[in-house]
Amino acid sequence: MKQWFQDLSPNLFSGFVVSLIALPLSLGLALASGAPPVAGIIAAIVGGLVISFLGGSYVGIAGPGNGLVVATLGAILALGDGDMVQGFLYTLAAIVVSGGVIFLLGLFKVGVVGDFFPSAAVQGMLAAIGLIIMSKQLHVMLGEINPVASSATELFALLPATLERLFIHAFEPLAWLTGLGSLLILVLHSFVKTGIVRKFPAPVLAVGYAILLNYLASIEVLPFPTLQAEYLIRLPENIVKQLATPDFSKAGEYTFFMAVFSLTFIATTESLLSIKAIDKLDPKRRRSNVNRELRAIGLATVVSGFMGGLNPVIAIARSSVNVNNGATWRSSNFFQAFFLAGFVLLFPSFLNRIPLPALAAILVFTGYRLASPQVFQKIASVGLEQLIIFSATLLATLFTDLITGIACGMLLTLLMQLNTKDRAAVILRNFFKPNTLLFLESSGQYHLSVRAFSNFTNYVRLKKRLDTLPTNAALVVDFSLCQFVDYSVLEHLGTYRDSFEKSGGNLEIIGLDDLTARTAHPLAPRKKPHRWLPNRNSRRQDAISTWFKERSWSFHEDEHVLRKKMLHFRYFADKQLDGLRNVAVLKEGEGEVWFADLDYSQGELLTKSYLHTSAVLLTFNFELPFFVLDKENVLHRTAVLAGWAAQTNLENFSDFTNNFKLKVENEEKIKEFFTWELVAFFEAHKPYHIESHDKQLLIFEKQRLATFPEFTQLINFATGLSKLLQNR
Repeated sequence: MKQWFQDLSPNLFSGFVVSLIALPLSLGLALASGAPPVAGIIAAIVGGLVISFLGGSYVGIAGPGNGLVVATLGAILALGDGDMVQGFLYTLAAIVVSGGVIFLLGLFKVGVVGDFFPSAAVQGMLAAIGLIIMSKQLHVMLGEINPVASSATELFALLPATLERLFIHAFEPLAWLTGLGSLLILVLHSFVKTGIVRKFPAPVLAVGYAILLNYLASIEVLPFPTLQAEYLIRLPENIVKQLATPDFSKAGEYTFFMAVFSLTFIATTESLLSIKAIDKLDPKRRRSNVNRELRAIGLATVVSGFMGGLNPVIAIARSSVNVNNGATWRSSNFFQAFFLAGFVLLFPSFLNRIPLPALAAILVFTGYRLASPQVFQKIASVGLEQLIIFSATLLATLFTDLITGIACGMLLTLLMQLNTKDRAAVILRNFFKPNTLLFLESSGQYHLSVRAFSNFTNYVRLKKRLDTLPTNAALVVDFSLCQFVDYSVLEHLGTYRDSFEKSGGNLEIIGLDDLTARTAHPLAPRKKPHRWLPNRNSRRQDAISTWFKERSWSFHEDEHVLRKKMLHFRYFADKQLDGLRNVAVLKEGEGEVWFADLDYSQGELLTKSYLHTSAVLLTFNFELPFFVLDKENVLHRTAVLAGWAAQTNLENFSDFTNNFKLKVENEEKIKEFFTWELVAFFEAHKPYHIESHDKQLLIFEKQRLATFPEFTQLINFATGLSKLLQNR
């Protein structure tokens, strides 16, 4: 409760602003769902009151959702057999049951189910929902209140007839003037950057314009008659006494079961997607408790259904407005519900003046944003494969239903990922195996290694590891051992990267260099290269390449030259050097500085392990004594097998020898080599593994690829050491 009274003023103000937007949206979404207008208001009020106290999201706003329009309307039509009133009562019973199921989902902590759906398929489903909403609301916006059609495709086919009636003045002129004017206000509002107009939400201005227009017509300022009753919102005079009650008489039928499943699936999915998006906007960078939020949504849904309301979900648009107006706590959700209840109880006659075409315009604009050309363009930029999945899900949803649509999208995604023999073998062989390993490196940085493959089917394992870490930590996610990584995983990791950066942490992705993508989009799926696939650099490769070019290094040098030099080092005596990448060289005085990412393996058959590192090789024109310097002593076994001396203690450098492990062959030569200046240089920098051979030094830090910040530190250390040794 202390949090409720902290920052009370901004949360109270934000709740009021959001209530102004929630009012027309709740009314419009209820009408689009085939339900009484008050059902949307009840969902927003009950959702706000219950979820603000019991939920796990900090700045989310509850209310009826866009996605549930299609599911609710379908349930009313299917259960009512043409009787919309009775169908709504049956649907209320399905809403109550769906609330119980959602509560159980939260209780059994299955909130991760939202991460199981492929991103392209989910976006295709949302785009289809946008088109379905638009299909009817376009008619209402143009004055045709009750278009007769059984599907979204039929409604779109009727648009020419509706437009024809518009031009022959078969509608009330004020109706289409209200609808088109409201839509124009919504479109133009986004282009207004300053001024008093910008301070008012666009839906509020659209509804205000519509009410004003009807009022001017009533006092004969406009040459049009006022809107008839069928074009206006109709709320009962005594809302509390006329609340609808659910009818459970069809609870055992198949259509009822499908309605419950559809409502539960859409409410859960929409809420989970919204929660993830809202966490990005949270000014205090908090992470929502998803399962607690689901339990609260479930309880709110049960209460809402018994009171005659729709499913309340977490709505991203209203939540965004909430954050933009300074909200910091759940109390803003409570206040938006409080103000909504006040509007309905104190000003019902005012609400009955709101024209339906204005609400339809708001819904048309909302649907357009879900299915705008920019959405198609964004998916296409990721790759043709994602566009196919997106389009197939959209069409399947339009021509069937939401459940079938998302199922088709998931199946198509999996089939497209199994389209090669090698990839299918990797998935089937490793599907049930754990494929993530998280450990803390000596530097205090976390290393999360992912093996075999990472896609929407096993992302939950990766997410569980990520959720155990504080967002202010430094984390490296390593895909070096993966055969492919899909779009959904990379998109989710982008969300985590933003969360880490906002909290002062850092999330770096490595290991994508060996995997190619068909497009240059940073989230494009990564796969083992084929000859016909273009070679697309990873984000890390682009950063390294740019760094080298800006400093006049010779990049993409012949790897065979460097390979021969590397193989002389004793570190590779029992290892197979499989490949070198990102090879670059810089002439430094009389020597050279080489850089490369190394892929190598150790062991055979079942004991074989694949390793990676980022290394620098320094060459000089003078001989160096043989030694290995390492703080963690990772080469102790190698040194012993090679017959080297045990750890050497340098006289006069007790602090240095206590912190570093030094292995040598000739102690006399090494004592001459390690001067005060050289020891001071090593102590002033982070520890690296350093091994000498003849006129060369091998330098690396960890048995994994370096992140870009680690890469720059490694290069700076190596070039500084090269200059120091040449100037002695």
